[in-house]
Amino acid sequence: MTKTYTITNVDRTAWAGSALKHFQSLTGADHEDALGDLLCDLMHWASANNFDFDAAMCRARCHYQAEIPEAAELPDTIAIQWNVEDVQSVRSDLTADQCREVLAEVRDRHDATIGVNWDVLEQIADTLFPEGGAK
Repeated sequence: MTKTYTITNVDRTAWAGSALKHFQSLTGADHEDALGDLLCDLMHWASANNFDFDAAMCRARCHYQAEIPEAAELPDTIAIQWNVEDVQSVRSDLTADQCREVLAEVRDRHDATIGVNWDVLEQIADTLFPEGGAK
């Protein structure tokens, strides 16, 4: 069961915010000084660990510039995919064909107020293929 997850700028912002808050909790730096102080301390760390801080900042700027357009590329629609392995993770006794039947039934019965989740997969699988019983 492999789920792919696309990292977004919202994720990146949250991670940076968490790092900055943690830095502030350790150092007592106020909101206005925290970013500059953290960058200064990262310079010290880079120097002590033989990292080229300027090269890292250049790389960071390039990454940032490449990631900026993400907001303009927000989708008009989304589709979340579930697969045979997902069904088998809740009902390992089912064959691939049975899992496909479960997926088709989930699609056909989809209720937007509930959505599709692990419980829905298991519930439909149990309805179509009762454990220890016949269809």
